[in-house]
This record gives sequence, C-alpha cells and structure tokens, in this order.
Amino acid sequence: MATTPGEFHRLLPRLAQDMAFVAEEGRVCIGEAGKSVVITTRVLEPRRIAGLVLERCRVELAFSGMDGSEIAAFLARFERVYHKGGG
Repeated sequence: MATTPGEFHRLLPRLAQDMAFVAEEGRVCIGEAGKSVVITTRVLEPRRIAGLVLERCRVELAFSGMDGSEIAAFLARFERVYHKGGG
C-alpha cells in the first residue's frame, strides 16, 4: 500500500467500526475470540518516480473464524477506508 504506518493506524477506528481492536507496532488485531482479523504491516522502501516519493507498507490480513461473506464484507470496508483518490 502507498501509505505510512502512521496513516494506516490513524484510519483503524474507521476500519474496526464497532469491533474491538488492539494496535501495536507492526500488528493490529480486530475482533474478538472466535472471529478476528490480524493485520501485519512492514515498512518498505519508498517508491521514487522522478521527484515524487511514495511511502509504502506491506500489509497482510489473516482471518480467523469468519465465513466467506464476513471476509468479503470486511475486505469491502477495508477498500473503502483505505481508498485514495487518483487518476
């Protein structure tokens, strides 16, 4: 993702909505025992295009105890929360 860890964590309350979440450096747990998502982040080298510098993070999501429709709903919300405008 073209984001910084700070920006990623700033938007977590919108992503979690009414679910509990615990954030620590490089890892976020959203949900509760039985149904949860663990998100890990790792800073990557920035992408440089001429004078433009894009900060980047590798983001991995691991689902536990969720069925296909719950995972799809979470991913749709993830896309909406972290969507950036562009052309």
